[in-house]
Amino acid sequence: LEPLVDNASVPASNQPWASYAESITKIIVGEGVVSIPQNAFADYPALTTVVLPSGLDSIGDGAFSVTQNNATSLMMTLPRHLSTLGKDIFKDRNNVELTVYSGSIGADLAEPGVKLITKKVFKLMLIGNSYSEDASNGTHTTGSQLLDILQSMLGEDAEITVALLSSGGKGMHWHATQAEQGNTAYGFKVITSNNPVWKSQGSYTSADALAWTDWDVVSLQPYNINVSTGQESVPYPDSTDPKFYHIEDSSAYMLDHVARYAPYADIYFYMHWAQTSSTVLNAALSNYNKAAAFMPQVLDFAGTESGVQFKDIIPVGLSIQNARTTYLALLRYNTTAYADGNLNLITDAQIGLQRDGGHVSFNIGRYIAALTFAETIIPVGMRVEGYVLPDIRITESVGQLPKEYSELAQKSVFAAVNGWKNGSLAVANIEGYTQDPTVAASEMLKKM
Repeated sequence: LEPLVDNASVPASNQPWASYAESITKIIVGEGVVSIPQNAFADYPALTTVVLPSGLDSIGDGAFSVTQNNATSLMMTLPRHLSTLGKDIFKDRNNVELTVYSGSIGADLAEPGVKLITKKVFKLMLIGNSYSEDASNGTHTTGSQLLDILQSMLGEDAEITVALLSSGGKGMHWHATQAEQGNTAYGFKVITSNNPVWKSQGSYTSADALAWTDWDVVSLQPYNINVSTGQESVPYPDSTDPKFYHIEDSSAYMLDHVARYAPYADIYFYMHWAQTSSTVLNAALSNYNKAAAFMPQVLDFAGTESGVQFKDIIPVGLSIQNARTTYLALLRYNTTAYADGNLNLITDAQIGLQRDGGHVSFNIGRYIAALTFAETIIPVGMRVEGYVLPDIRITESVGQLPKEYSELAQKSVFAAVNGWKNGSLAVANIEGYTQDPTVAASEMLKKM
């Protein structure tokens, strides 16, 4: 049965299916239905299963009630994005098993005879280039540091999806152009807590990827001199469409695009790091400061132009810059003389927490990026009590990294996220960490 209903009340006498009420055991409300009126399915005593559409917005008073006490087992899942629940929806039903989603309006339902089963679900998609691959750990390993961190925060029972929609070396103007033209221009890959190995979904348009599921968070990542070197609003050298010459304009277009195809998603601006060619403390600080001063203006302008606002900045660039005030910025690929003899950073940091001229290091840099994402997008109220963050995921060729590396990376991220919560993108000096104690121990052993 696929009823078509509107926002009005549906008296039992007017229900086209009323003559079957005594025998109907399953109701499927078709996709596209946004409202179930009051009393729409009242007095269906044999009902055992109800399937509701994902886009359902409201359920009216007494929609599945009965007029006599009823012990028939009824199973139903309330969609995640319901905005309105009426009263006495299951009145006089004594055996309802209702699956609801943590944080949704359904999780607050309290009616006699209704047992709630709460699910925790979180879905994140990153749109960008290889810098979004860095934050999601999208290609280097079969797993994902970002997924690991989200799982620790949300609990082992949480169903988490992380997706990457990317094309290498592209900027916001390119994303806007592909969205406007509807081009199948992206690789789309997904990793989940139920299947923690990245799986390619093939080539996608951005619209199809955004409509793939009901995303909670979508991040948009630029790649241009506004962030990389801090230079202010100038045309992209490879943009031929004047509508998207500036990051403000392309960001505004992408805000509208995401809101159209992922209407439930919070949209974040992923601020990546200032690039450096120096392995020194505070590398790229001048360029970072220019970019930090410019980014809030970009968000304000884009939101005003589009009418859709970014939820927030994900300050990965600030986290990296904080870490560059410590010895993490000095780690080099040839750091092999460690005291325990099993550490080799040959696949990791080479230049100021970067593995090359632009990308962050596979282990430490990617951990910092992933943790900044998680700390920004997961509200404290969603996190399980007493959760413990995982340490840096390391590649087999590296060996076991010192635990202090993870602790120091976390300090850099916490300072960045808390700083931006207070409205500041200023670099925090993480004091007391200018010399790697593991290297110092190795040097001591050499002198003995």
